[in-house]
This record gives sequence, structure tokens and C-alpha cells, in this order.
Amino acid sequence: MESIDTQPTVPRVIGKQLPDIEIPTPPPLRTRRGHFQVFGWDFFFTELLAWADEHNIGVGQTVCSREQMAMREIIHRFPPGLRRMARVRNEESERRGARKLCFVVGTNRTPEDLLRAQDVEVVKQYQEALGWTKPPRWYRYVQDK
Repeated sequence: MESIDTQPTVPRVIGKQLPDIEIPTPPPLRTRRGHFQVFGWDFFFTELLAWADEHNIGVGQTVCSREQMAMREIIHRFPPGLRRMARVRNEESERRGARKLCFVVGTNRTPEDLLRAQDVEVVKQYQEALGWTKPPRWYRYVQDK
């Protein structure tokens, strides 16, 4: 297991304007044989702790409590009805056989959800809640076991 201190941190911009987001080309709409994908921001738990520090969330609480408090606070900052998370894999986590969590903006499951993932205004609402400068991207969904 990797130490919590060795995981990368997400670049953030505090008190400044966040960079414009370039929304990548979406995958095709999922069919029976297609891969279910989600669009959003993946994260390590160290990133939640950094977010908690920046927003004075859970000061003096245990690491686990602070992570949970930060996750709840972030999710409540997302647009109502669009507060979703999923387990995902990317190239890095695939090599390590690990799963990451992702704050989900949209998916390729339905035409409406695919359009939501391309809605710049909705994506910006998520970006502003997170305050992260890394861009959102498409990830392969990993089913809970």
C-alpha cells in the first residue's frame, strides 16, 4: 500500500480565476457492448484532505473524519440533482490495479447525460466547487464488488 504522503496533489487556484475548461470529445453513447464511462474529476483522498485544509473543514478531527466531511461538503456544492460519484480507472490506476473515486458530471449512458457532460456551464459549476485546475476527463466506470 502506498503512503498517503507519496500521492500527488492536485494543482489549485485559491482566490484567483480558474482556467477555462476544454471539454474533450465524448465517447459514443453506451450500447450493450460498449464501455460505460463517466466524465468528471478523479481524486486521491490526500486531495480531499488538502481541500479540507483550504476550507477549514474538520479541523482537529481524525483524517478519516476530515475526508468524509470534505467529500460531503464538496458534493453539496454541486448542482442539486447532479451529485454523483463513481469508482473509476485511468491509465495510472490500471497499472497499479487500483480504483479511484470520481466526482461525476455526466456519463455516456443516456443522450441527456452525454449532453450534460458537454455543458460548459454545468462543468464550470463543478470546477468552481472543487477549485481544482486539473481538467475533467472521461474514465472507465468500475463496478463495486
